[in-house]
Order: sequence, then C-alpha cells, then structure tokens
Amino acid sequence: MSSSPPQELRRIQALSTLLIDKIAAGEVIEAPFSVIKELVENSLDAGAQNMQVETEGGGMERISIEDDGHGIHPDDLRLCLQRHATSKIRELDDLEKLYSFGFRGEALAAIGAVSRLTIRSRQASSPVAHCMESRGGRIVTTNVVAAPVGTAIAVNELFYATPARRKFVKSERSENMRITGELRKLALAHPSVSWRYIRDAKPRLHWTRATSLQERIGQIFQPQLLDHLLAVDFEYQGMRLHGFISDEDYYRANREGQYSFVNGRSVEIQNFGWLVKKAYGELLAPGSHPWSFLFLEVDPARLDVNVHPRKLEVRLLDHSQLYSLVQGALDPVLRPRMPLSMPWSRSRTFTDRQQSMDVLSHFKSQHPRMPGLE
Repeated sequence: MSSSPPQELRRIQALSTLLIDKIAAGEVIEAPFSVIKELVENSLDAGAQNMQVETEGGGMERISIEDDGHGIHPDDLRLCLQRHATSKIRELDDLEKLYSFGFRGEALAAIGAVSRLTIRSRQASSPVAHCMESRGGRIVTTNVVAAPVGTAIAVNELFYATPARRKFVKSERSENMRITGELRKLALAHPSVSWRYIRDAKPRLHWTRATSLQERIGQIFQPQLLDHLLAVDFEYQGMRLHGFISDEDYYRANREGQYSFVNGRSVEIQNFGWLVKKAYGELLAPGSHPWSFLFLEVDPARLDVNVHPRKLEVRLLDHSQLYSLVQGALDPVLRPRMPLSMPWSRSRTFTDRQQSMDVLSHFKSQHPRMPGLE
C-alpha cells in the first residue's frame, strides 16, 4: 500500500535539475533518430564537412556521431550538460537573425540525462582532445587523449535512466528506417558534406561530397528520378523558393517523396505540401503525389523558430503570402505541360481565380484569426 501523503497534504516544491532534464528529454528526444538529428545539427553548426554516424540495436544500444568541425572549447565541456547553455544566442533579439540549427541549448543536457554519454572534442588551437563521460547527467570522468580536430559523441543505453520510455520506442527495424530517413533529409540539406552511416558494424550508406543538389538527389535515390526533375527558382516579397519537383510521369502513392527546407533546415510548414500538390492541378491522377525538393530562403526575422520542442515546424509570420510564392515558382514549369484537352488549362483564367478562392478559403479555415486573410 502506498505511503505517500494525501494529495491535499502535499506541498509545492522545486524539482531537481536532474529530474527537470529527464522531463525535458521527453520533449526534445523522442527516439534514436531525434538524438541523431540534434547531434548532427550541432556538428553542422560547428562547420563539419565530414560526418560519420554509427548505430547499434536501432540506436538504443549505441549511437556515435563523429565530425571534423571546429570542436568544443575545453572549458565549455561541462556546460554541455547544463540546460539552456548554448553558443548560438546571447539575447532574445538573436532569435530574429538565427541561421544556426540548434539554439535552445537543451539537446545535450536532455540526451545526457537519459543515457551514458561520452564527449571527446579538440579544437585546432589545442594539442590534445578533452574527454568527458557522464551517467544520467552526472559527470563521472574527465581526461585528455590524442585525437584529430573535431568532436565525437557516443550515446550508450539510451533511456536507461527512464525505463518507461524504452517501452514506447518502435522496433529495431522501424528505428533503423527512421534513422535512415533522417540522414537522408540532412544529406539533402547539405550536399557539400560527406556522409557515412555504419549500422551494427556494417557500412550502410556513403554519400560523398556533391557539387549540387541534383547530384546529391542522384546519390540518394534511383538515378532515373534525375530524368524527371524540373528546376524551379522564384523570388517573391523578399522570399526565395528554389529546388526541384518531378514531372507528371514520376510520382508516388504517398507524400514520402516530398522534402521541404527552410533556411537549410528540414522542417514542416503548414499547408506547404498541400499547395505544391495543388499547383499540379489535373496533371496528377487522384491519389498520386509529386516528388519535391524545395528550399525556402527567408529572413529569420519573418520566422518563428521556437514553435516545436524538436524544431520540426516553423511558422512563417506572413503565411498568407506562401500561396503566391509556391504558385509563382511552380506555375512557369507546370503550365506548359498541361494538355490542351484539359478543362483546367482551356479555362485557365477562370481556374486561377477559382483556385485562388479555394486556397484563400483553405487558409481561412486553418488560420481563422490571421491578419490579411479577411
């Protein structure tokens, strides 16, 4: 029988830092793939040009990330395990000019709180690398070793400190698929970076540095996709949308071939995929979806990047302009492909107006209080 006091007798008390970190880990760290995303983005912020990722047991037993970035200053190693310790921002205004990937300073603290963590890092100005080992967020050892410039982080026994979380992690096969999917997004966003993925001691992926996004797409996907890509590049109201979409002859039965990036970060933008599909009109059969690799460049001051704990979504402050941007980018390459027999192309003027009304109605239903949609 429980000996805890009745609810009405319990007093309010401050939570320990360790417990706070473990709670935060539930928001920041969903599964092994999200650990990899957070750590790799830190590496990219540090200027890494070569990334190596290793996993064992679907990432639950071990995750290793090694880069050739600038490294971490020895005096900053301990700060890595403190929440909201970051080199990315100093004050609130910095959020409005943020181009880096990590900014809250939560990732390493959250990961360290629920795993056995080892960090080894060396800066070019240091003759040796400095190492730190932690258990459940508590530092147990520090030492120096010989190592190349860069950072290596090993995450062992993920969620060992929170056994209940392990029960909700998907199967090893599912986790491996999610990890591969996350690496695919990261590699598309950074064609000039070399990527190597080793799973259970076996090399699985190796994407060498590419000179263009098109080359990187060819490395990752089936080569015939390149024969069906249409380049798009359009600027509107200080925003730029560029990349590639597939023609009407190369499509999928689901949306898994659609990749969107904002200022180099793989994220979701509400209604973006819907707008891309809408631009094809009747070119695509019902139930089919295009491939798309689209990059939105926009002033960070026009974005709210602090929307989702895992940075999976950003909010465009002037969201109502997104339709004009997508239509302006895709229409010039799709319009010439419309068969004249299609009613959609024969009465284009009427259709454009009707489509605009449909889109406006859709946005109003999604954002009933958004300025500019009245």
